Amino acid sequence: MKTLSFFLTFICTFIIPLTISANASLPDLFEKVNPAVVDIQSISVQKVAVSETESTSIAVGNDGSGVLIDDQGTILTASHVVQTAEKLTVKLLDGRELPASVVSSANWGDIALIKLDQVVDLPEPAILANSDKVRIGEKVFVVGSPFGFSHSLSVGYISSRFQASAMVGTGTMEVFQTDAAMNPGNSGGPLFNMNGEVIGIASHIRTTAGGFNGLAFAVTTNQIRTLLEKTSSWSGIEGKIVSGQLAQLLNIPQEAGYLVKRVASNSWGGQIGLQPSTVQATIGEETVSIGGDIILKIGTMVVTQDPDFFQKFTDYLFNETQAGKSLNVEILREGSVITLSAQ
Repeated sequence: MKTLSFFLTFICTFIIPLTISANASLPDLFEKVNPAVVDIQSISVQKVAVSETESTSIAVGNDGSGVLIDDQGTILTASHVVQTAEKLTVKLLDGRELPASVVSSANWGDIALIKLDQVVDLPEPAILANSDKVRIGEKVFVVGSPFGFSHSLSVGYISSRFQASAMVGTGTMEVFQTDAAMNPGNSGGPLFNMNGEVIGIASHIRTTAGGFNGLAFAVTTNQIRTLLEKTSSWSGIEGKIVSGQLAQLLNIPQEAGYLVKRVASNSWGGQIGLQPSTVQATIGEETVSIGGDIILKIGTMVVTQDPDFFQKFTDYLFNETQAGKSLNVEILREGSVITLSAQ
C-alpha cells in the first residue's frame, strides 16, 4: 500500500497568494487555470470465468479528470475513477502522458489523491478556496473531459449546498449543486469560482436519460480537506456487504460478509491476496458478483450489516498501518474459511 505525507503540502495550497485579478474575464480565467486540469485514464481488471476451473482477465477503462494541487505532481480526483486502478495515465494540457499511482482514497466521499510517478516540470497548481465562503447564486465554471472532449469548459451557478448521501454507506458528505454541465468524463475535475480558485471536485449527476439534466454535484473543498485528514490509505477494493437471505445462500457463517467484486493488485487488498469475483449471478431479485473472496473479519473488525462498515474499515486500516501494525484478513473462499496474512 502506498501512502504519502501530503498534509503540509495540501494545507499550504490553501494559502498560496491569489495571482488572478478579481476583475479577470472568463476567457482569461480559463486560460490561467486550464493547464492545472488533467485527463485521467484508469485501467482496472475484471476477472471473468471461462469454465468451472479457469478464468481470464479483461481490461476495463474508466476515464475522468483531475486537478494539480502542488508542484510535486499531486492530483485531486474522484475515487470512483481510480478506486480499483491497475494502471493510471495522466495527460497534461501540453500532451504529455505520465504514469501515476493512487495515494489515498475515501470512496464514501468520492475523493482520491493520486501522484505522478516521476518528477517533471509542471504547470502552476490550482488554488483551493475556503468553500464555506461560497454563496448560493455565485457564478462558477467547470473544466474537464466530458465524453472525452478534453479541457472542455461549462458555466453555471451554485444552486444549493447540502449534505448528500455518501457514495458508500449511510453517512453524508457536503456537496454543491450546480447547473454547470457535467457528464461522464468530468468526474474528478475542478469546480472553479470566478477568482479561478477550486471550490469543489465533480462527483456525480442526477439524470433520467444518461446525460446532463441540470443537476450536477461537486464535493466541497472543505469536505475534501476533512476526508483527507482522516484517510491516507487505499484499500483498492470494490464490493458490497451481503447479509440476510443472500448471506445464507452464499453460506456465509456469520450475519454478514463483504463480497469482493474487484481489487487492484498493487493496493492493500491486492497485496494481502484478496481474489475478485468472476461471475455475475442473479440471486432472487438481486444481481451480484460471485466466485471471489468474501471478507469475514479484518484484524479485530468483524464484518456486520452496518452499511458504514467499509468507511469504518478504511479509517481502521489507516490507523493500524500508520501504527506499523499488520492486519490478518479472514475470508470465505470456495466454501472454506481461511486467513490471509500481510507479508
